[in-house]
Amino acid sequence: MDALGAVVCRMAQRSDLAALLTLIPQIERDPLADGAQVPSLAHAEAIFDQLARHGNVFILVATVAADMDLAATCTMTISPSLSHGGRPLATIETVVVATWRRGQGIGKQLLAYAFAHAREAGCYKVQLITCGRPDQIGFYRSAGFSWEGVGFKAYL
Repeated sequence: MDALGAVVCRMAQRSDLAALLTLIPQIERDPLADGAQVPSLAHAEAIFDQLARHGNVFILVATVAADMDLAATCTMTISPSLSHGGRPLATIETVVVATWRRGQGIGKQLLAYAFAHAREAGCYKVQLITCGRPDQIGFYRSAGFSWEGVGFKAYL
């Protein structure tokens, strides 16, 4: 980690959007996959402004002091809940580490930052769904997640 320099985790800013639109497609092995498709910069700016108005959706990013480029990102939504004494829950999506930065601990640091933010918000849990590739399962376990239950989703 010393060769990398300090990893800085923070909330994304509007000025990060162009870099995010380059980073996010790296979530997919196939660049033509649906998950690799991103909106135009103008549309991304409108989405970012909408998220800011909501106040409960956060795009988190990690940079490395050596180059200050975006090295990783995830999106976390904090949802109110009527269960667990009214404590909210956090859901993490779109976890992406730049391909040339994988295996360097940056993703774990970003998720630790997300966990800290969820704790500060009083969340009783942080959850995510993954497609279940063995490398992803190992990564999420090493980052503090446990495999529980079965996830379901329906694409619309």
